[in-house]
Formats: sequence, C-alpha cells, structure tokens
Amino acid sequence: TELLQTILTDSGFQIKTASNGDDALQIVSNEDFDAVLTDMRMPGLDGQALYQRIREIKPALAKRVIFVTGDTHRGPTRDFLNATGNLWLSKPFRVNEVVNRVQEALKLQPTAVPAAIETTGGYN
Repeated sequence: TELLQTILTDSGFQIKTASNGDDALQIVSNEDFDAVLTDMRMPGLDGQALYQRIREIKPALAKRVIFVTGDTHRGPTRDFLNATGNLWLSKPFRVNEVVNRVQEALKLQPTAVPAAIETTGGYN
C-alpha cells in the first residue's frame, strides 16, 4: 500500500513495489533484494506461495521475507508463520513496527544499501 511505501522510503529504504505475488516473483527473480515485505493474501500467488518460490530460487532471501497479515489468529496462517520462523506484522500495525521488522530482517544479512520490496494485493 502507499502507507507502507511512505513509511519505508521516509525511513531511508530504497524500495520496489509489486501489485501482486506473480509480479513480485518476477522482480525478485531478476534482481537482488535485502528483504521482502509481503501481504499474505494477494491475487494470484499469495504470500505463502511467494515465500515457497523464493525459497526455491533464493534460499538466503527467504529468511528475510516479512509477512503482513490481518489473520494471525486463524490456525493455518498462524501455523505457517510459526513454521517459517520468519518475521511478520499483524494488521493494524504501527509505523515503528514496520521499520523495526525490516531492520531486524536486514540484520540477518547486512548490506551497504538497505532495500526492500513491498507487495500487497489490497486484501487483509
């Protein structure tokens, strides 16, 4: 969403956005990123499927996928998040939570220029 884009750019991150999981996978396949911030629910490739594809093509990046969801209380979503061990944000979230999660993910593999890709399908 525009809010996440504003939060990340105002915090000094270079970002690239994708409107859905399929577009995000195409971008991630062709470029290098320090982190991926993705909604769990998107048209086409959802957050879980995007994560699984990233694990196949860029396993080190998969550890730095941050999930955004409004559905942390449901069993399957909670089970998936726990199984990955990845960072996640629960909607609604605070600005500082977004920045903190991205910074935590970047600590897993620091680079000279912080960058992230943010994907959302507009779903909760």
